[in-house]
This record gives sequence, structure tokens and C-alpha cells, in this order.
Amino acid sequence: MIRVALLLALFGTGCARHSCDHFERDLPVHADATTDMARKTVVDNLAAVKTIESTCTIRLIRADGKEIQLEGAIVAKPPSHFRLQMWKLGRTVFDLTITPDGVWMLKSKKMNAGAQPGISGSANWQGLSRGWESLSESFFNNAQVTQTNDLFEFVQKHEKATITCTVDDRKLVVRTVTILNKQNQTSHTLSMNCYRLLDDVAWPARLSIASDGNEIIITSRDLTLNEELAEAAFWPPRKATQIDRGDE
Repeated sequence: MIRVALLLALFGTGCARHSCDHFERDLPVHADATTDMARKTVVDNLAAVKTIESTCTIRLIRADGKEIQLEGAIVAKPPSHFRLQMWKLGRTVFDLTITPDGVWMLKSKKMNAGAQPGISGSANWQGLSRGWESLSESFFNNAQVTQTNDLFEFVQKHEKATITCTVDDRKLVVRTVTILNKQNQTSHTLSMNCYRLLDDVAWPARLSIASDGNEIIITSRDLTLNEELAEAAFWPPRKATQIDRGDE
């Protein structure tokens, strides 16, 4: 199945804009970068990330402006595995697991009946799954690339979706992932900001996922790359519901 696009989580929440600027001042600047240089830099950076661990803050913002904020944690092995847990007052209220076999979701009754019924639905998290998988070496190696204004655009067209990733033409980091459906309408947009440089690897501290006026903002703290993860880190909870299948 084509489940493209980010991380998604692991990318940040409550950093103020000046904090993002502070982080990104550490990123190398590439003057007059070519499309080949952009492709190689992004691919090399993604290849350097084997595992990700982070605590995080998650804001769920509904189209009418109502929102809740939760604490959580992420573990990931790009681009195939991702796990996000959220809790409130020490109790787990949400669990998302992405593997090559599919996507599983577990929500507490309070999460189902709370103020965020639209944004906690499966469609938003399927979009996160697709975004996460597009942040891969394979995507950037095989995508068509053009340069427009201050961005490089990497595009892949599939039977069910068109995926466009934009890359900053000076810092050569991914800024957005946009998924267009078969009707050429935007179904999900992921934005990556607040990049940090960890052992010469650039990785975003803030990820936002927008769809139908809803937005999910994940801000990472204590971000750690390339540590060994437990084998059970990506085992879905026994009561989780499979919302997407890997072979579709």
C-alpha cells in the first residue's frame, strides 16, 4: 500500500518561534544548491536516522477552535515503524502503532466522547502514517524534482494519491508533505519546523498535521536518535483496532 507522508511525530510543540530560529541557526546553509545536491543531502540525512525516541506534547485543535493538550511519547524506526502514546493525568488515552503490516489505534472512552471527536478519528492518523512513510530515502531517490522560488519540490504520483515534499533550498531540510487524493484535492498537509542538529543530523522538533480544518501539533522534548529500541516497542495493544492495512 502507498502510505506516504511523516512522524510523524517527533516534531515539536511548544517551542516558541524564536526557539525554532535558535535551533535552525545551527543548520548548515547551502548557497546555490542544485537539485542533485538537495536530493543527496536529504537522502543522506534520512539514512543517518535509524531510531527515534522522544517525550512530547500534543495539541489537538479542532476546526471550530476547540482544543486539548496531552503529554506523550514517541518511538520510531524510519520509515516503516512509528509508535505514539498519549496520556492524561498519568493514564493512557491514545495509542497509535504504525508498522509495515498496517496501522492500529486504541482510544479511551474519554477520548472518544471528549471535545475532539473529529480530530481523533482514524482519517487524521492515516494521514500521519502516509506522511511518515514519505520521509524515506526511496521517496526522495525516485521522486521528480523541480526548483521554485526558495524551495525544491519532490513529487511522486500514484494511482490513489500524489505526494509533494518541499525542501528548503538553503538549509536543505524537508518543510512540508502534501497529499493530494484522486480528485486532486489536498487531503493532508504535514509541516516540519524547529529543526535541531543532533550529532550532525538535522531532525525537526515540531510536526503539524492539518486536514479538513483540524490540526495535530506534536512537539518533541528530550529527542534522542539511534539508540537501541526494545523489541516490543511496536507491538500494538491487544485491544487496538486496525485502521489501515499494509498491503492496501
